[in-house]
Amino acid sequence: MTCWLTPQCILQPTSADDVSKAMLLTSYIGNRFAVRSGGHNPNIGFSSVGSEGLLIDLSRLDGVSLSPDGAHAVIEPGNRWGRVYQTLASDGRMAVGGRANDVGVGGFMLGGGLSYWSSIHGMAFNKIVNYEVVLGNASIINANRTHNEDLWWALRGGGANYGVVTKFNVETVENGQIWFEGLLIDSSETEKFLEVAVEFAAAAENDPDASATYNLGPGGGAVYLAYNKPVARPSIFSPFYKLAHQPLFNSTIGTWLDYHNAVSALNPFGSLRVSISVYDRKWEKRSREAAVLLALSKRPTASWKS
Repeated sequence: MTCWLTPQCILQPTSADDVSKAMLLTSYIGNRFAVRSGGHNPNIGFSSVGSEGLLIDLSRLDGVSLSPDGAHAVIEPGNRWGRVYQTLASDGRMAVGGRANDVGVGGFMLGGGLSYWSSIHGMAFNKIVNYEVVLGNASIINANRTHNEDLWWALRGGGANYGVVTKFNVETVENGQIWFEGLLIDSSETEKFLEVAVEFAAAAENDPDASATYNLGPGGGAVYLAYNKPVARPSIFSPFYKLAHQPLFNSTIGTWLDYHNAVSALNPFGSLRVSISVYDRKWEKRSREAAVLLALSKRPTASWKS
């Protein structure tokens, strides 16, 4: 998605054994290498390596399987969350995962994993019970509470540099009935919007079923509201409705999967890079304006009051 650098070679493994062989190869020839799951991170070099190295693209490691009792799932890192959700929801289950369908599994899990329901379930790594990992010496091991505990601890939010994870064994949750709605907040309400967000954060400490996710840019803001019960417009969200707004998606009683699909429809695959360029242009304009104001504030004949 955001592989801004062009590698010398791309390898697409289909098993942990393939990844192990890749580790042996890179060690033997001494090449630089990078590993990519979904490539969602837009920073240059985070999802690839330049012409001097090898890119290990995990997109063909895309298995998703559910245990017979539905309590656990094995998810491979080449998946994106939309596919994972769709697969698990067909059996009435869900995973605690990314907030957009096109986010890759690997980077999200290894970065900790902030979800819509972190107030209930914690970070996504709290649901991981085992990692299958290929180490730099090409060995394939498992890391969990009883085997390789130090590595298991480090992988829980410690990033992607400890090894190449080829399977995540996770606890699943029910794809239950919830309420959700999306609001587009007018740009004239930016200050008040921030105040309401702060008020909500304080109130939500006593109501972990409530979730609000924000986007704020030069043209206004958006908030995605959700409640982990089939209760329409709970009172904890009332302050948001007092702001000037338009609907992004309507008040709905549905499932977790329905909510993810509603949000992801507003952020189609491939839109991130376009959004970055738009915000960059507006940010440059704001920066120039701020520089002028700062210069004026330092003139002996001018004053600046907060």
